[in-house]
Amino acid sequence: MFNDVWLRLRSLFRRKTVESEMDEELRFHFEKQVEKLVRSGIAPAEARRRARLEFGGMEQVKEEYRDARGVGLAEALLHDLRFGARMLRKSPGFTLIAALTLALGIGANTAIFSIVNGVLLNPLPFPHSQELTILYELTTNFEKSSISYPNFLDWQRSNSTFASMAAYRHEDFNITGSGEPERVRGGMVSAEFFPTLGVKPLLGRLFIRDEDRLGAAPVALLAEGFWQRRFGSARDIIGKQIIMNGDAYAIVGVIAASFHFRAFNFAGTKDVYVPVGQTKDPFFYHRDAHKGMDAIGRLKPGVSLAAAQADMAQITRNLAAAYPEADKGTGGAVLPLRDELVHEVRPHLWLLLGAVGFVLLIACVNVGNLQLARSTGRAHEFVIRCALGADRWRVVRQLLTESVALGLAGGAIGACVAVWGTQAAIRLLPEALPRAEDVGLDGHVLVFTCAISILAGVVFGLVPALKMSRSGLQETLKEGGRGASAARQRAQSVFVVGEMALALVLLTGAGLMIRTLAQLWSVNPGFNPQNVLVFDLMLAPSLGANAATTRSAIRELSQTVRAIPGVQATSVIGGAVPISGSDNEFPFWIDGQTKPANVSEMNLTLTYFVEPGYLKAMQIPLLRGRFIAATDDEHSPKAIVIDENFARKYFPGQDPIGRRIHVAILNMDPEIVGVVGHVKHWGLDLEADRHPLQEEIYSPFLQIPDAVLSGPPQAGTVLRSAGSPLEMVGAVREAIVKLNSQNVMSEATTLEAIIAESLVER
Repeated sequence: MFNDVWLRLRSLFRRKTVESEMDEELRFHFEKQVEKLVRSGIAPAEARRRARLEFGGMEQVKEEYRDARGVGLAEALLHDLRFGARMLRKSPGFTLIAALTLALGIGANTAIFSIVNGVLLNPLPFPHSQELTILYELTTNFEKSSISYPNFLDWQRSNSTFASMAAYRHEDFNITGSGEPERVRGGMVSAEFFPTLGVKPLLGRLFIRDEDRLGAAPVALLAEGFWQRRFGSARDIIGKQIIMNGDAYAIVGVIAASFHFRAFNFAGTKDVYVPVGQTKDPFFYHRDAHKGMDAIGRLKPGVSLAAAQADMAQITRNLAAAYPEADKGTGGAVLPLRDELVHEVRPHLWLLLGAVGFVLLIACVNVGNLQLARSTGRAHEFVIRCALGADRWRVVRQLLTESVALGLAGGAIGACVAVWGTQAAIRLLPEALPRAEDVGLDGHVLVFTCAISILAGVVFGLVPALKMSRSGLQETLKEGGRGASAARQRAQSVFVVGEMALALVLLTGAGLMIRTLAQLWSVNPGFNPQNVLVFDLMLAPSLGANAATTRSAIRELSQTVRAIPGVQATSVIGGAVPISGSDNEFPFWIDGQTKPANVSEMNLTLTYFVEPGYLKAMQIPLLRGRFIAATDDEHSPKAIVIDENFARKYFPGQDPIGRRIHVAILNMDPEIVGVVGHVKHWGLDLEADRHPLQEEIYSPFLQIPDAVLSGPPQAGTVLRSAGSPLEMVGAVREAIVKLNSQNVMSEATTLEAIIAESLVER
């Protein structure tokens, strides 16, 4: 006990002595600085005030001196933080500017990383999502083709590597009966679709296998949002009926709004789901018809993707042998579902993350420059620390601590900026951004924000800290800091050059991207998109009793729309709209050539079913012959118009007018009556120009075979107006509903907006 008392007394005495020595050294340098200021013409009182500011205060320097005498690292770091916070509070202008500069850089990085994390890195929001795959058919023309329904059923029955397999396709429906008629977005899915994804109903039940077949009693599942909007979240909805396309569907369940599945042929939020096997389209059940249906599968536990691919290869070989006319040359592709959902946006997101990384580097250089300039005013503070025993590492540690604290402050503000930025990005890109609902500030994003905040603090604080520690501090005090000032000026010059280089790289990249977009906008798509309105139309179910009534309704509709003031030209369209993402292909062979042994050996062509007004509405140039005429109806010989690519490829150096082609599936052999300019159906960029299918034909809408026209009459419509096309929407809708109160117009947009949407990913 005596020894403990003695050690404590000696410690107190020693600390007193150290502080006395420090006070003496401190006062010496303090008075020398006051004397220097007075000699420069400053009043003594003002000289003492400035000297106190330069030295940071007597008590603060005493604390620094005690830390330099061997305080533990943890306690020293805590002290560094307290002292750094005081110093930052003393320079509110510098602190505010630096924090906001860092907040912009860190916020931009956090916002983009949250999107990258949600879209590319996080697993899909389904149980055991690593087992989920997407399936396509492989054909001689397409690496990823939609699947014929009979082939899918055989895949489903014959495979040995999938725990389950499910089909899906998009289909819109007209809701009639109670309430105002409404066009809704629907999904046609097989009974295994929701169980494969591990989705359970919010209310009621899912489809059962016996309901997923032609002739079964019509049933439907409602999406939660549609259930709330149309039926007021009525809990007794199960068992009630909903009239869609003229048929009564019994509601068996409700799917939660948290369910999202966006894939090719299934994009957008759905309102209703019906069994795909109940489709009444007769072509849907042809083995050689591909009606926009794809499939997903869940691998059995422990089964690899390669094993599943080998299994599908064997199945498709067997089908090609059994059905050579339809399936020869056809295979199957098995791909990870997550990779397939995001593969189109993956390079764009990584590129964007790299770009905002440059923004953060520029912010760090900016703040580093400010930090270096600020350190000039603190030179005497660092001199005194070193004079009283602090080594260079001690000075570096203090400056880095302040920098990291500043970085964390900027990161906290940046996280708030990121919340707003992420929400803004999702609002701007809801359709182009897959898995948008999975984007948010989760734990991974917060760790990322904290990490880059600390890293940013180290980056912008390291160079100023090293510069200050390596400067001749004692010489700075004696000579007024001329040598150190020159060193800092050299460092600041390096910072400025670095900042300009980073900014130049970033601006060059942005400029090239803007130039690319500008050039894409200037590409001639083969038609004039200005003043063109595009909309979907579902006629009343009673008008589709047979092909004759459908044609009569289409004629009446066209005459009514053409009579609206301001309409210059209009046409109903079947099949596809250029650049919209929809397409319609048919196999064919040239008359006079030997008929191919099977469909897979036939050529394919993009097919548009249009009316005579289509050429004027789209302003596509007529190069030879004539376009479709009003006389090309169901009673006249079949006629088609081909585009210049079709003529160049299949009739090189020949006049195609008067020649015939045979269109499989439709069983048509129309005569070529004209040649028009090529339309960029797949998009405006070079990637679209490399699409394997670049040949197009135009067939009269009224000559569509009766079997295709049977069922609920629906078609798209293009309309060229004298003024703004969107101003025509009200008048067109009024005229359409006046024809029949159950007619529904939907998805009205401009052709220019469709082109803009095709570029939204870029």
